[in-house]
Amino acid sequence: MNEHLKADAANFPCQHGHIRDRADLISQLSIASELEHGLSLQYLFTAFSLKTSTTEGGLTAAELQVVLRWRGLLFAVAAQEMQHLTQASNLLAAVGGSAHLRRPNFPQRKGYFPMKHRWGLWPFSAATLKLYTEWERPASVPMPRELEEGEYEQELFSTKHRDMKKEIEEQDVHAAHLEQLRRTNPQLYELLLQRQRATRHETIGELYGAVANAFATWEDDPSRGPLIIGDPAFQVEGREVDMPQVIRVETVDDALSAIQLIVQQGEGDELFADRVVATPDSHYGIFLRMLREYQTLKTQRPEFDPVRDVCPNPLSRLHDDNSYPGWRLIQDPFTRAVNELNSSVYKTMLLMLYRFFATPDGPESRRHFSRAFLPMMTTVIEPLGNMLTQLPIGEDPPSEESRMAGPRPLYAGPSFEISPSSELLPQAAASTLYITERLHAEANAARKLSLTPSAPRALSAVAAQLDAIRAAFAPPG
Repeated sequence: MNEHLKADAANFPCQHGHIRDRADLISQLSIASELEHGLSLQYLFTAFSLKTSTTEGGLTAAELQVVLRWRGLLFAVAAQEMQHLTQASNLLAAVGGSAHLRRPNFPQRKGYFPMKHRWGLWPFSAATLKLYTEWERPASVPMPRELEEGEYEQELFSTKHRDMKKEIEEQDVHAAHLEQLRRTNPQLYELLLQRQRATRHETIGELYGAVANAFATWEDDPSRGPLIIGDPAFQVEGREVDMPQVIRVETVDDALSAIQLIVQQGEGDELFADRVVATPDSHYGIFLRMLREYQTLKTQRPEFDPVRDVCPNPLSRLHDDNSYPGWRLIQDPFTRAVNELNSSVYKTMLLMLYRFFATPDGPESRRHFSRAFLPMMTTVIEPLGNMLTQLPIGEDPPSEESRMAGPRPLYAGPSFEISPSSELLPQAAASTLYITERLHAEANAARKLSLTPSAPRALSAVAAQLDAIRAAFAPPG
């Protein structure tokens, strides 16, 4: 037992309340899972928005090498967030819960998740890097100078050819009503806020600190019984998902070590540090360094332009939880069809992950799933995401003013839309057949889209990959 770590966790100042019971702990770990899942998709979207060739304009050959490095870093950080999601799933299983892969669709209003920042899909920009740096900044680290230089939130909604300020103001009626209520009826405002927020904790670090505190102090009350009650067979070993740092949680020490690693990789901070710590290879350190490099290159050559003209928060359709500002519907029919294919593949991958986490010890059974979902990100979702940031989102009916201004090229991007049916399929054999049917339908959809005149050639490769994944996944016989 790491007594020092346990003592620090037991003394963690839970400013917004200690975790009350097992149900509360499972709820908070589920929110942690939503955060890791959602941040991973945001980082992927931003990576896809970066240019990959000097033929796209705005880049010298030397600048392109820097941009490709940024792209690789964003993919690496996104992969680490998925590692954190896997570890959070193990923590959930350890206390009697199960993997939580649900999340709200993008965008969500400020304040739903901790830190009170915008939650959405953003193309690469200084404003986006500032947002990510804030998400990952440790509480022990003062705000860097770059984040103090003016308001950047509105910049998130601006593209090269379209100022979305008016749209955001029109959509943000809900926030305006809440603000008025805060001034006129503070008591009712607080009640509404409790209902609408995902967690009472103010930062990601505080959320994980409260979880660690629960693990460290649970058995101080003998009437509670043991906290770790789940069968370890329902947890994932790192080697099964090419994530060697993921561990099974069988003791309190395991749990605290797992939480410590998540916080160190994200914030670059010791979980219970009362000193300023921010390692350069943490997510916080990576985003801050990327922001400084971007600002330097832009100062040296104002024409430096590494980003495709991608719209924030594209959607194929509105969902019940898209009640917050900042979305833009994809109106080009072909682009919408490609985006729906990407969202469908993403949902199929989630169904595989649910079954993977729900499959107890049985190396071959788990390999059956991992052989399918591990290639899906790199051979299907990555090419589709890259493709979507080069496909038109489609114009609104043009106003007289826009006709005078000329054409406004604007691209879409992957929306990663999720539906209520993205959940565990409880029957193992039936789930395999259902997922096989989905893969077959998605391969056919990609093949049909590839026959469209001027369709990207990558669609044919995507169809072939989906066929190969289906063949490897399908039950024998």
